[in-house]
Amino acid sequence: MTIKTRLIILLLILVMPRLSMGSYRDKASTGKPEKEINRIVTLAPALTEIVYALGSGDRLAGNTKFCNYPAKARSKQKIGGYLDVNLEILIKLKPDLIICYPEHLNRLKILKGKFEFLTVKHLTTKDILN
Repeated sequence: MTIKTRLIILLLILVMPRLSMGSYRDKASTGKPEKEINRIVTLAPALTEIVYALGSGDRLAGNTKFCNYPAKARSKQKIGGYLDVNLEILIKLKPDLIICYPEHLNRLKILKGKFEFLTVKHLTTKDILN
């Protein structure tokens, strides 16, 4: 596992316990989960690995054709490649949460408002820790 992947995992463990709890909270932090996260789609191999590392692999509905670790990730529905996401397949999966990198957002802007996105900056250590 690369240092970059380890830092992302550490960040997600510290900052995003909502994935391991199975829900996320609205910005007002009402104390109640806004919506259960039962169907997650990841758009990069490292993000898939993080979901499994957090123990939420059973909630993973889809990932990219490059996501092959852990072995269970290979059997998930493939939504295309890193930057050539098949929007039709993605929409059919009806994800509660799409975890992506900033470079995915331009391609996915048509889905804004229809799905919940979690964008993980990853280009620098500063990005990861913020």
